[in-house]
Amino acid sequence: GIVGRMLDSFKAAHKEGVPILRVFARGESARVNCLTGEGVDRLRRDITSFATTAPWYREVLPARWIRARKDLADMVSQGRCFIEVDEFQRLMETHDVCSVGLPLVTHLFHETGVIRFFGQFSDTK
Repeated sequence: GIVGRMLDSFKAAHKEGVPILRVFARGESARVNCLTGEGVDRLRRDITSFATTAPWYREVLPARWIRARKDLADMVSQGRCFIEVDEFQRLMETHDVCSVGLPLVTHLFHETGVIRFFGQFSDTK
C-alpha cells in the first residue's frame, strides 16, 4: 500500500541509527470481525510483537518522571484539560526534572499521549 511505499522511501533516506518512524503492519489494516472475534488473537499477537521489538521496550524510566506523569493524570481526573508551559515547567521542577531533562520528558509525555505539546523549546524560558 501507499504507507508501505512511503515507509520504504523514508527508510532509504535515513539508513543510520534507530528508525525515527515505526509503522505497524506497514500501514495495512487488520481483518477483525467484531461479531465472531475472528482475527482478534492474531491482532493481539502482532501488536505485542510490534511493541516488544521497539528499541525502548522495557526501558526503565526515572521514578521522578513517573511521579510527574501521575500528577498530570491526577489533574486530568480532576477535570483539567490544559496546562500552561510555565506551570508545566514548575511542575517538572517539583519533581527534580532539570532543564536538560525537560525536553526529554516533554517529548516522552507527548509521544505517549500524556500531554500534547506543539511548541518549540527555544520558545520557553
